[in-house]
Amino acid sequence: MGLPSVESSMEESHYTYQKFEGEAEEWNALVLRYPGAGLIQTWEFGAARTQNSPWQVERGLIIVNGYVAGAAQTIVRAMPFTRAGFAWLNRGPVGSFENVGAAFDALRRHFSVSRGLYLRIAPPFMETEASAVIRRESGLRGTDIAGWASSTIDLNNSEDAIRVNFHSKWRNALVRAERAELNVRVGSDPETFETFLRGHAAHLSLRGLGAGVDTAFLRSLQEFLPPERKLLSVTATKDGCYLGGAAFVRYGKTGEYLAGHNTEVGRKENSGQIVLWSALRQLKSDGVIRLDLGGMDEYLTPAGIFRFKNRMGGKPYRLASEMEGDAPGLINKVVRWRVRRERSRNGHEGGVAATN
Repeated sequence: MGLPSVESSMEESHYTYQKFEGEAEEWNALVLRYPGAGLIQTWEFGAARTQNSPWQVERGLIIVNGYVAGAAQTIVRAMPFTRAGFAWLNRGPVGSFENVGAAFDALRRHFSVSRGLYLRIAPPFMETEASAVIRRESGLRGTDIAGWASSTIDLNNSEDAIRVNFHSKWRNALVRAERAELNVRVGSDPETFETFLRGHAAHLSLRGLGAGVDTAFLRSLQEFLPPERKLLSVTATKDGCYLGGAAFVRYGKTGEYLAGHNTEVGRKENSGQIVLWSALRQLKSDGVIRLDLGGMDEYLTPAGIFRFKNRMGGKPYRLASEMEGDAPGLINKVVRWRVRRERSRNGHEGGVAATN
């Protein structure tokens, strides 16, 4: 979502929130028509994120003078036997708003005032001078938690142009992997996905659950995705030895790196480079015009992973800092304290699932 004007007053704009009652196809068509909409606001992500968990997903519309101007997918965790709880809106709302502050205020009024929930929002737009105006007009407070950071590669460019833009060390590693004649499999079929998932489970078992996106979430997301948007899985082997793999999700005209891993042997064989390059070529062939590298934060991303992604020559970006809205009651004060502590401790942890 590009940052619209914030000049008009909230009193003049009549922004309200209304729960969405439709189905997945209608929801995705709505949110993905807006620039800047990402995976986290898609129906399938919300369904996978809340499956078999105490969280519930709520999808809503931002209404302006009777017309739909945007949408927001929020996950909510209510506290038992009380109105208190936590509403977490990540990279939303998306829409076309003349007054962004008023749109955020509609969310604050719904979740914090009407429902009595502590509200936390990670906006989908870049930090600008207008962000302070948005916070003031929305009634939300800024926080010291920086927004999501990543990098994108323009797939409208030719393969040669993309490849030339790689750092020389990254490109040379790719050449060595190509000469090594690794067996690379790329597909959205169940067999390739299961091969990747087994490798990813072994990686997490060795490195710990914080080393990547949880396999249960990946399986849930794959289950909810329609056939034409199943995860693109890529695996690399040599002489029957598994070297590594990655999974990519597609939404609109964007592809996003979701999860990946390499074995020790795979790193020596530069399997990471050929896996990413093979996925990039397939996504480009499928009509995807933008590849998001799925998180690249100089402060939070492990140094080796940051260097690997940074050397692909993409365009870095960082979204605006998180905002919060209070709700009354002692329990909500405890909720706010816990959320603040966790976010300050972990920032926005690596992996799209970890941040939601």
